[in-house]
Amino acid sequence: MSDAPLILLVEDEPAIATMVRYNLQKHGFRVDEAVDGAEALARIAEERPDLVLLDWMLPAMSGLEVCRQIRRSAATRDLPVIMLTARAEDADAVRALNTGADDYVTKPFGVEALLARIRALLRRAAPPVPHRGGPGRAG
Repeated sequence: MSDAPLILLVEDEPAIATMVRYNLQKHGFRVDEAVDGAEALARIAEERPDLVLLDWMLPAMSGLEVCRQIRRSAATRDLPVIMLTARAEDADAVRALNTGADDYVTKPFGVEALLARIRALLRRAAPPVPHRGGPGRAG
């Protein structure tokens, strides 16, 4: 099993999913995919990803509802979630963030900026590294 972070990409547009998956894999991430909210929640239950990239406008269950369900569960309430959406109004970003998303990226987006946001969230979500060596020195 790889130590590479696992990203769950929840996107129903095949062209966007292909582009994002390609770029994530090219930068060393493992990628799992879902095309709707129910499949996303099932995949999270099967193997908890390190981060979820979640489209807002999904068939049947919105990305917002998926995010709410992620936050309701003790097992996933700290799972980093980035909303990827065509909804570009400030009010939409506020709604997504208030629902529990950790970040909000509007389509179209730059791949490098998305990767930087992913890395930043993964750094914050990583368990603390134990301090090596003796006691610290006062400076």
